[in-house]
Order: sequence, then structure tokens, then C-alpha cells
Amino acid sequence: MDIRNPLRASSDNEGTRERSFIFFGLFLVTSAMASNAQALECPDAHSVRLKQPANVIRAETRLLRERGAGAVPDIAHALRKKYPESGHGEITNYLISIYCPIVNTNLALSDDEKRQKVLRFAAQVRARSL
Repeated sequence: MDIRNPLRASSDNEGTRERSFIFFGLFLVTSAMASNAQALECPDAHSVRLKQPANVIRAETRLLRERGAGAVPDIAHALRKKYPESGHGEITNYLISIYCPIVNTNLALSDDEKRQKVLRFAAQVRARSL
């Protein structure tokens, strides 16, 4: 990725990563613009390309709840092992889809704070070399 222009990708994998991040960013912004009173809408983990059984999703959600972004390398490694053809963007999408509901159920946060927290998490995942 070109540091001066973070949306310019230097390879197909990075392009997927950027498009993925942009997709979820637009998803969150659109959700915010739809209504100020509308709650954050999270993508369904079952709707992303990397299909995981419900018990695995629950276990990985528990890891993210307990360790936050610190759990990302372990989850990403397991996904890479199971889906070696997966790109960074697909893994990022999956991680966001299991992290978003954790934030969304936090009643202490406003809807805007929830969106910001998910966007920060997405940026942290995007910055890692998965």
C-alpha cells in the first residue's frame, strides 16, 4: 500500500483488503446516515465467504470479547489454515462480522461510539499482516 495514498493498492491482495475495508466503512456510514436513532447493524458471520460452524463462531467471538484485537492473529492463523486461498479482505470481513455484535450489545456505548469502535477495530485488523 502506498503510505501517501492509503486507498491505492500495490497488489491484488492489498486491493482486496482495501475494498473490504471500504465496504465495511461504507456499510457503517450508510447505517449511521439512515437514521440518527437507528442502532448499529452488524453483518451476519454466516453471510461472509468464509463459512464457519456456529460453535466455532461462538468460540472466536468469546476470544475477541476476552482479548480484543489481541485475538486477531490466532483467529486469522486458523482461518488461513482452513482456507488457504482466502485473502486479507475475506479474513477482515469475517473478523468484523464476529466483532461487531460484541460492540453492538454494549449498552454503555452510544450508536456513534459503537460505529467508531468497529471502525477502529477494522483499522487495527487492516493494519496487521494477516
